[in-house]
This record gives sequence, C-alpha cells and structure tokens, in this order.
Amino acid sequence: TELISKAYLEGQTQDAVPVVMLDWLLQQHEGLIVLAGGLQGDVGEALIKGDKSLAKQRINAWLQVFGNRYYLEVSRTGRADESAYISGLLPLAQELQVPVVATNSVCFFEKDDFEAHEARVCIQTGRVLEDTRRPKNYTEQQYFRSTEEMQVLFSDMPEVLQNTVVVAQRCSLELELGKAYLPDFPVAEGVSLA
Repeated sequence: TELISKAYLEGQTQDAVPVVMLDWLLQQHEGLIVLAGGLQGDVGEALIKGDKSLAKQRINAWLQVFGNRYYLEVSRTGRADESAYISGLLPLAQELQVPVVATNSVCFFEKDDFEAHEARVCIQTGRVLEDTRRPKNYTEQQYFRSTEEMQVLFSDMPEVLQNTVVVAQRCSLELELGKAYLPDFPVAEGVSLA
C-alpha cells in the first residue's frame, strides 16, 4: 500500500498513470510477490523484440532479488503479439524453472462494458471514437472473466491456473473496508481538523 500510494503521489507519468519505480520496488521488496508484467513488462518487451538473451538476463535479475516470489505471466486477451510472447516465454520459464501464472489484464467488469471503456479512454486521451488513427490498446476480452472461462481459455496449460491459485494463497494483505485513511496534514497551532 505504501508503494501504491507513492506511485500516485510521486510516480505518475505524463499521461497521469501511476507507476511504481524500480528503485522503490528494490528498496521495499521484502514480502512482496512480483508478476513479470506480461507483454508490457521488461521480459515481454525483450521477447517481442526477439531478444531471448535479454529476456533471460532480465528474468535472472528479478530472481536474484525476489527468488521464489517472482512469477512470469501469460494472458489471452486478443492483443497483438500475445501468441509470439507466450511461445517465447514458456521455454524460458521451463529452462529457468520459473512458474507461470494466468492473468487477464482486466480493464472493465462485463464484456458489454468494452464500448464504455473505449469512450472513457477517448475522453482521457482527448480523442473521439471515430478517430481511425487513435491507438487501440484494449480488446473486448479484457473483462473480468469467471473461473470457468479462465479454465476453458487455459485448458491447454492447467498448470498456469494452478500457479495463479498458489499466488492467491500466498497473499495475506488485509484491508479494513469502510474506513478512510487520510494523510496527516500539519495545521496551525490552535486549529482543529474537526
């Protein structure tokens, strides 16, 4: 929660996307489980460029810090390069003995919410839906899939689903819902926050 808060306060990109900086993660890594980021992670980036050697170096660097708390990830959401990424990743995962988890890169709750999501993206980026030149970074498959849908989607790789359950079982974060945690702002002497 500290890293996420810091990302919102100090790590926003030009597009107002909160990002956890690598040096923060390396400084506060104890107890954290890290997923490789799929296509958009540093390993995915190397594999898409066809540089398996660089992908292997990056995996090993993550393993040095996180050990058995580092997982590679695959998703099937119909995005460009997904198949090439998966076919490059699986042999590396096997060679380096790194578990792979199934993820879904969820951006909206129901499949029917895709158009509303696209409209929101257009508003955020200052574009219109009819703009044929606008980037289309999302697919209608990025909705919150049911367990059954994920089982069908990864029926050829049941171990990635089992590994996803293992990650969930290793997580122990407890949040107290319904209570606001506001920052402690200093106020002038004699002034009350109430």
